[in-house]
Amino acid sequence: DDSFLMRRFREAGLVTLVMAIAGGVFGYLLATAGASFLPGSLSLKALTAWDLLALPVIIVFVLAFHEAGHLAGGMSRGMRFLLFIAGPFGWVRGKDGVRFRWFFNLGTLGGVAAAMPVPGLPLKPQLTRLVVGGPLASLVLAAAGFAVFWFVPGRVGAYALVTAGLSLAIFVVTAVPMRSGGFMSDGMQLRQLRRQPAMVERRARLLALMGQGLAGLRPRDYDRESLTHAQAITGDEALYDVGVWLYSYFNALEAGDVAAAEGFLARVEPLF
Repeated sequence: DDSFLMRRFREAGLVTLVMAIAGGVFGYLLATAGASFLPGSLSLKALTAWDLLALPVIIVFVLAFHEAGHLAGGMSRGMRFLLFIAGPFGWVRGKDGVRFRWFFNLGTLGGVAAAMPVPGLPLKPQLTRLVVGGPLASLVLAAAGFAVFWFVPGRVGAYALVTAGLSLAIFVVTAVPMRSGGFMSDGMQLRQLRRQPAMVERRARLLALMGQGLAGLRPRDYDRESLTHAQAITGDEALYDVGVWLYSYFNALEAGDVAAAEGFLARVEPLF
């Protein structure tokens, strides 16, 4: 089955979530400490210990803004929305259009966004805009938060400073090129996009399929265009090929096309 692929996806999501929370707490502490060096009119004294309860909400908002930046970047190049998850909130494109769903999977709480490239157009510019959109959105949110804090006193300004600190931390975590297990930062993806565009294309195609599976779509409802384009670039990486042919197998089997399902399964067996 595709449990190995899902395990790698959840691993990446968990690392993203842990890093986001760690970065968020660091950003909050940094903002609190840094506030003591600001003029007296700019202060976090409006906040109390009870305001820490709002921290999870702010973290989800910052993650959502980052993922929305990814989608905005990709869709500005014509890419089609497939999936958006931030914390427990998610929107998924299915055969009946875009629907809201709750998500309580640890692998997706750190945020997930997926969009389908435009067929027939160069993929690299589309993926570049998609990847850059997330960190850029976080940087814009951080700047906006600092601006609001500077000009608006009281609790609103203090919340804006915390949001700015968290968003700046997320920007740093995602923009710096690094990888850990199944996690790969946006900065590392951008570097690989320049050096190994074919590998990044395969990853993007496979993640689009995995995202539909994690979103709860039945295999028979997988986007057929996504499957077709993913199948067209097989043959260079065994793990990618296994994932694509397994998704194709499940899609055909549940749709009742047994002959096609057998053909896809036959493509998987030599890869093990």
